[in-house]
Formats: sequence, C-alpha cells, structure tokens
Amino acid sequence: MAELEKELFAEPTGEVSRAGIQSWEAAKTAYEQFMDEENIPIYGGIIGVDNIRNLELKPWERLGGNGAFLYLDSLEGLKGMYVLEIPAGGQLNPERHLYHEFYLVMEGHGTTETWTKDAGSKRIFEWQPGSLFYMPPNVSHRLINATNERVLILATTNAPPLYNMIRDREFIFDNDYLFKAHYSEDDDFFKYDEKLYAVPDNKRAQARTNFYPDIIDADLPLDNQRIPGYRRIQPGFRGFEHDHNGFISQYPVGKYSRGHYHAAGAVLVCLKGAGYTFNWPRQYDIGSDMHRMRL
Repeated sequence: MAELEKELFAEPTGEVSRAGIQSWEAAKTAYEQFMDEENIPIYGGIIGVDNIRNLELKPWERLGGNGAFLYLDSLEGLKGMYVLEIPAGGQLNPERHLYHEFYLVMEGHGTTETWTKDAGSKRIFEWQPGSLFYMPPNVSHRLINATNERVLILATTNAPPLYNMIRDREFIFDNDYLFKAHYSEDDDFFKYDEKLYAVPDNKRAQARTNFYPDIIDADLPLDNQRIPGYRRIQPGFRGFEHDHNGFISQYPVGKYSRGHYHAAGAVLVCLKGAGYTFNWPRQYDIGSDMHRMRL
C-alpha cells in the first residue's frame, strides 16, 4: 500500500476561492487495487465478452497458472470474475480465502484437492468440461491438470465487497476459521445429489449439491415459466438453499424468453447454442409505465 500523504489542509481565503480542487477522479477501490497487484490483464468497461477462449491471459504468479480478470460494467463492488488457465500437466498453487468461489470448467479435465486444518486427509474429486462446483470460504484447495491439454475455467466470487470492506489482504488469504454453515467433512459434500427439491421460496426445481458433473449436456426438468418447453434448475449450494443463486436453463429451438427486468448483477454465460439478446432502459417499457400509473 502506498505511503499516506501528509499534506496539510489549506483553508480558502475569503468567500470567492474554494477548498481543494474542483475536478478529480475517484480513487481506486481496495478490490481494484488488488486486481492491479495481481499483475494480470483486466478486461473492464465492457458489458461482456464474445468468447473467453480468445482472451489474452498472462502468468498469474500467486496462483501458478495464467489468468485475466473480468470487471464487467455494473458488477463493480458486487462480483469478481476471472478466467483461469492451467497449462497441460500443470497444477495451481494451494490457496484459501475468505470469499466464496464458484468454478465453471470450460475446457479440460482435472482434479481438485481440498482440506482444512482439522481434516485427517485431503478430499479429491474429478471434473470435466461443464463441471460446476463451489469452494466454501477458508477451505484450502488446489486444482490439478494431469492431461496433455490445457484447462480453462471461468470463476466468480464475492471478493469485491469483502475487499472493499475489510481491506486486509492477510486476513482474507490467511484465515482458518471454518464456516460450518457452508462446509463439512461429510463424504458426500462433493458428490452429486440427483434428487430434485423445491426451492423454498418459489417451489421451482433445485438440486442441492456442491458439484455438478456437467451442466452443458445435463437433462433439465421442465419449468415452462418463461416459455412453453422451457427447462430450468436452480443450484442449491450448501448454505445458499434459500438464496436466488443463479440458475441453469434451456430454451427450445426457435423460442425466446419473455421480457423482464432486474437490478444489475446478473451474468449470462452461453454454454451451448447461439442467439441474441435485446436490452433497453426500463423507462421505455410501456408495461412498466402502466404499472406505475396504477400505484
């Protein structure tokens, strides 16, 4: 962290001059400073990327692979995202952190080792393209690529609000408190549960598991809410069973979703197929104006 400047305040003289400067840029947040310190590319000022496979990645010394941050518009302070590459035959450095992390495997096969200070042994599970899994806070983990092809992963975290609030790198990366609401040493913690549960709040389909073997080619239950034939499932990661924590959906050929709106923070990842999206400001939505008139 840069040394704190100690320039003394200069009070204006008279009533015409003003204190300070009249034009300035906001200082970088703690999370933005963290991204700079990691010394990998940062893709910001955009609403999305066409294909993460085409992004330029650079060596990531802390993790041991290659990577780049995605800092999409309207996600500032909400969600952290990055693309991570593990070269053929490579493995990442072990890490643990205070924030929650979700991994989506786009390319390659490998294994993950997890352990805690009280665990008698490491837990190991395998993954493949389409695997989605959750890494709870303060659980040590390491990803390994034992094949002759690269591994490419899209990861998302809630690191930005934690960094901006706590502002202590050591506390975030060297904390061994175990969150029992999100992790246990049960043998089935990273096993896929094929049962379908009802989401407590909306009664739609939910899978309560921390590991999905393949969300790209998985069979999804019929939902029909957005369009007839629409299929959907909502992940229920441990400790997030009551939260709207994203969903996996499938549209029939040639169909489209009904229009809707929500606050910033939604991230769409196209897993399979092709299509397009219309976006417009809410004030141009006639239905929204009519709804406000009825209030």
